[in-house]
Amino acid sequence: REEKIMGIETKFYALEKMDIIACSYVFKAPLRGGKLGVFAFYVTIPYKELSEFMPRFSFCEDNVCHLLRKHLITKMEIKKDERPSRMLVKDQIEEFLPDFKHKLQGLCQVMLSVRYDSLPSFIPIQNTFLGSELTDQNPKLKEFLTDAITCHLQLGGYTVVFGEVKESVNKMINTLALFLSDKERKISRSTGRRYVPNLYLQGYIKKEGALPFSLDYLWKNRFPSTIIDMDRYKVYFNESTVPVYLRRKDEGSAGPDKNIKALEELTSFDRGKEGRLIKEFVRQLMLLPESGGVREAFTYHFVHAMKLKAITICKYIEAELQSSPQQIELSPVLTVPSRMQEGAKVNKDMMMAELGLSVSHLDQLVILSFAEKMRPGSYIDVLGDPQKDIEHILIDLEFV
Repeated sequence: REEKIMGIETKFYALEKMDIIACSYVFKAPLRGGKLGVFAFYVTIPYKELSEFMPRFSFCEDNVCHLLRKHLITKMEIKKDERPSRMLVKDQIEEFLPDFKHKLQGLCQVMLSVRYDSLPSFIPIQNTFLGSELTDQNPKLKEFLTDAITCHLQLGGYTVVFGEVKESVNKMINTLALFLSDKERKISRSTGRRYVPNLYLQGYIKKEGALPFSLDYLWKNRFPSTIIDMDRYKVYFNESTVPVYLRRKDEGSAGPDKNIKALEELTSFDRGKEGRLIKEFVRQLMLLPESGGVREAFTYHFVHAMKLKAITICKYIEAELQSSPQQIELSPVLTVPSRMQEGAKVNKDMMMAELGLSVSHLDQLVILSFAEKMRPGSYIDVLGDPQKDIEHILIDLEFV
């Protein structure tokens, strides 16, 4: 067991004979008087749900760990300096359970929503904006889609779509889903009522104000998000999560009681500076027939080509770091590349030139976002760390 207070040991069990799958969370938390107690929490699901649950396992695990830290461990940590109690251990934790149960019910609703409202593996081109609507006679849609897809891809696929018409919102969600993997589509959903941090794609129907939820919710994501306004054909993205949240907290504007809905708080995507990759993709797609699955196949092969470039970047980074003369010795046979040291980077300009990505910075970000999913840390190795330790903020945010 980890000795640190916030450490949670997680394990997964698939017990076919008992017809259940189970996730266990074992952790230590201080009792009154400072003595540490060991606790366990289990999530059990019928075995028949295994194939549906596995793509969402990490999403569920992250949220359960957050609930345990915020609503049990942290609250017990506050009480540890009180006079030791003669109550049983289960009685000492009992007072914190009502709030924890309430938050857990919210997480269950989110998981059910993601389970039944997630996006399908196959999406017909007719259900997207890449079908019959994408023509030379509709240049505004062409520019809008180029902006939306570019921003969506360069931020790793984390996108919120909103508008007054449900059909157009869901159509844009389907369009952007074509560039996500099957697993990422299962951690997405069509239009819903409540914003959920760390989903890939989600949509909302606008009723009053510019946004159907407070912008504070966007900064609960671990990654920046693309925000698409279907009514005004505008594309925005929120700045790096940590600096913005800290600034707004210092200004007294961050928090669940502040219903911030001004789109001016977001950064507008700079139209006219799109990368060549997406602009050329849209141009070529318009030349193809809509029937016979031709456009679906072309989109699939485009995404596949992006992944191949991303694999090349990953291999390039590994080779560059392995050939670095600076290494940290752990044993006579085991060494760690200098990436473990502060400021280790690869030759970005040379790498991008060899891949034909040296012209457009947005093209570089698109490919790097694919590479980051395959090899976590690729983005930092190439561009440096835009935001360092964020754990001190995550504990302060309501994820559910």
